[in-house]
Amino acid sequence: MPASTTMPLSYIQGVEHKPVSRIVFGTLNLHKSAAPFALLDSVYASGCNAFDCAAIYGDGECEKILGNWIKANKINTDDLFLVTKGGCGDESTEWSPSLQRETLEGHIRSSLDRLQVPTVDLYMLHRDDPALLISEIVDTVNMFISSGLCKTWGVSNWDLDRIDAAISYANKNNLTPPVCDSLQFSLAVPHRSVWPGTISMDDERNKWYTVSKGISVFAWESLAKGFMTGSWGDRDQLEKRDGEMLGGERDAAWRQKNLEDAYLIPRNFDRRDRAVEMAQAKSVNPGQIAISYVLAKQPQAFVLIGTSNPDHWAANVEAASIKLSPEEVLWLEDGGANKMRTQTLHCLAVQDEASDETLSACKRQKICHVEPPSALHAALPASQEVQDTVACGRASVLALAQGQDDRLMVLIGPCSIHSPAAAIEYARWLLPLARKHANELVVVMRVYFEKPRTTVGWKGLVSDPDLNNSYNVAKGLKLARALLLDCAEMGLFSGTEFLAPNTCDYFSDLVSYGAIGARTTESQCHREMASNLGMPIGFKNGTSGDVQVAADAITAAKASNTYLATDMEGRPAVTVSSGNPGAHLILRGGKSGTNFDAESVGEAYGKLKEQSRIVVDCSHGNSSKKHKNQPIVASDIAKQIAAGNQSIMGVMVESNLVEGNQSLAPGKTDISTLIHGKSVTDACIDLVDSEALLLELAEAVKSRRCLQRTQ
Repeated sequence: MPASTTMPLSYIQGVEHKPVSRIVFGTLNLHKSAAPFALLDSVYASGCNAFDCAAIYGDGECEKILGNWIKANKINTDDLFLVTKGGCGDESTEWSPSLQRETLEGHIRSSLDRLQVPTVDLYMLHRDDPALLISEIVDTVNMFISSGLCKTWGVSNWDLDRIDAAISYANKNNLTPPVCDSLQFSLAVPHRSVWPGTISMDDERNKWYTVSKGISVFAWESLAKGFMTGSWGDRDQLEKRDGEMLGGERDAAWRQKNLEDAYLIPRNFDRRDRAVEMAQAKSVNPGQIAISYVLAKQPQAFVLIGTSNPDHWAANVEAASIKLSPEEVLWLEDGGANKMRTQTLHCLAVQDEASDETLSACKRQKICHVEPPSALHAALPASQEVQDTVACGRASVLALAQGQDDRLMVLIGPCSIHSPAAAIEYARWLLPLARKHANELVVVMRVYFEKPRTTVGWKGLVSDPDLNNSYNVAKGLKLARALLLDCAEMGLFSGTEFLAPNTCDYFSDLVSYGAIGARTTESQCHREMASNLGMPIGFKNGTSGDVQVAADAITAAKASNTYLATDMEGRPAVTVSSGNPGAHLILRGGKSGTNFDAESVGEAYGKLKEQSRIVVDCSHGNSSKKHKNQPIVASDIAKQIAAGNQSIMGVMVESNLVEGNQSLAPGKTDISTLIHGKSVTDACIDLVDSEALLLELAEAVKSRRCLQRTQ
């Protein structure tokens, strides 16, 4: 593959040994080029190694041209990522689906003949036929895979329920599920299907991809057929639109009128105007802004660009060097309508609230009532977007716990939260790295509010948010919920340790990953609580290093439990849990020594009878309480993963803005002297070491995928 300093790369599940350029050359108009070989030469030289074809493009002529170019240049197909599509008719049939086995086999074999290759990396079904059973379709493409005709498969323009059904059927029958979905995805959003039988990205579908589906996205018409570049479409045409244009004779005039009716709506003109404004500010063109928008959006899509002009291709590829911030993406979409929402931080508002004047009276009475969880939920409600983010994190980690996702969870963040402002700063640092490594890592921010103590000491933000022994628990609970809400609104998953069973209802609905500490793993009430929590829960081995107590806890937590708890109004209530299917083991070392090495991991996995995957804590006993050892532990885990280990599902890392830790004596320490972003509990590694650690773990996942493909 040619070198490129700007072309972003990613991976497709099932072909993980091969990096794929995120800008993909679409061959739709290749047969219209005056010099197709020269065009392909310039495409390849730009760093693009991915080529998207279809049996119907140019009635097969585009595949022929690409195949001849590959042969003439003696290009090793291992250096290319070849995609072709079949299963639908041409424009004269309104692209009607045809997914019967005999038809599809004829399509793929004809495509391979034209391309002059024995196999393609990805075979896409160009349309869906809902009249056919999902089992028939999945069985057919898996027959192609087993026959060596393609390495994996995907779909184009399918409804989500059909994709879900295909994934479910494939997983249940040990077959390859679809790994890619191709659809219209652009800053310009059509108000209806652009072409008969096609599907466009919308908010609901975008959220669906964030759940651990293993589905990559191929985005077509990212420039809205030139609308985003300004080559067509004037505002005065809004008044001339006269209705749906999916019917009619298929000629050039019909196609243009169809595009106009689909795209020419006020929202798209506003978005194009903002793209023009941003392009002027960045000294680029609006089309490049439109492409960089799709590259910046979640999920991280592969952008299909089809052109017959080498100059247009070169300009479009330059968009890869434009890195849009989340704020810029939002501005392109709505002009800043969400700006105030994204800048308002709940936790800082709570931090600035005046202290409760009744606390001193409460202390004299030895009791101080706090509002029930329902009141705090009402004061700081979770929006649907927040709920979706939390659910996404939970589903991702659960898939890891059940061995259905080959990524690695990394729970990383401060040992404990004592400064909400520093926590927000850390979250903003972590978020782009979480997105960068999303194909290999499920990054969860460590947001710990409760600290278990062997004897005495500061017990965490919930107990003493003002760090002065005032024990304003009501404020602490509110701060905890507010900070988790802020993280979720950023799009970041959060994880915490559940210490006090009577506090979890205040904020557990905002948590995607939970842990039970070494001192409480053996506690029956914590096992019962874990069995009723909605997120996967890890149980640490005992402080002695004993794994069996955690194994017993996992068994108990996975089962249904009946126990006395409290409801959301704070009233005692008999609770019947459904069991926690994501319960798993956390190896944290102990008095007996470390247990992160391959032998210890294997021994622990054996004790679990291979019924639970493992998270390795890089701190605590495994680091011998020395923060500088955490990267060493993580590096050892990376080596195990790269060597093919399948029992490890994640790691835990204590990381902060500033390396090390500092002393805090509540009521004695002048908190104004505390160093911003430095732990007041266990020592943490800094951002430089943290970023390097994330990269090493991501590379290990890639290496394991490559190993699996060669076995």
